[in-house]
Amino acid sequence: MKKFILFLILASASITYAQAPYNTNIDGKCSHQSQFENQHKELRDVSHVADTYHMSFLHLNLEVNSGNTSVGGSALMHAQVLSETLDTIYLELNQSLILDSMRFNGELMTPTFEDSEIFIVVDEMNQGDNINLITYYHGSSSSGGFFSGVTSDYNYTYGKSVTWTLSEPFSARDWFPVRQNLNDKIDSV
Repeated sequence: MKKFILFLILASASITYAQAPYNTNIDGKCSHQSQFENQHKELRDVSHVADTYHMSFLHLNLEVNSGNTSVGGSALMHAQVLSETLDTIYLELNQSLILDSMRFNGELMTPTFEDSEIFIVVDEMNQGDNINLITYYHGSSSSGGFFSGVTSDYNYTYGKSVTWTLSEPFSARDWFPVRQNLNDKIDSV
């Protein structure tokens, strides 16, 4: 009898599929379809602006809680000009967050903030000049998904709400303004 049941299990396993064969047509079938499409948009090349300085220090003063993905506060960046001259500073911040204000070397600035990219036009700086930029912002990140920048859930084992980040290498912008460049890491926080 055991051999017969084993035979039935093995026979049924050989004719069933755990998943349908690979299908790229996910229209209306996948809850993460829009996120998938957004990740595969053609990226703009901003290296002519983004690679002109070295970010060496970042001080985060954050307001967060364990019950949601809301984040706010300030990010103070210290950097040094690498290129011969610099007239624009580039950062990234999730578009769903609200950019309250920015101060460059103490001066209130009016940045351009579009499609999660921040451009700050400054007076021309020279190689070796120091950059001190503080950004004030708040909001709730709309990244979504387990491997997003900020996620919040309830842990039934411990009976607590928890919020966490899995932001390497390209979701840091979901919770603080940053230039996401794998070739130029922040030296200290």
